Amino acid sequence: MKRKLHPVAGVLTILIIGAFWVLTLGSELFGTEDNIRTVKVLIPWGFLVLIPSLALAGGTGYVLGPDEQTH
Repeated sequence: MKRKLHPVAGVLTILIIGAFWVLTLGSELFGTEDNIRTVKVLIPWGFLVLIPSLALAGGTGYVLGPDEQTH
């Protein structure tokens, strides 16, 4: 289960961060003040998904990684 969960959490994290970046850039370059305001309000709500996905990717990566005592 951990082997399947780790890449899903990692991809979700990358997609969320990419979406934040693209939405911010797009709204700043091409959007109105209302668009910019909306993006700036919605991004912190995205943290509700981003933070658990980061924790899940990190936790499963730690569990799946090599044991430090074997080196």
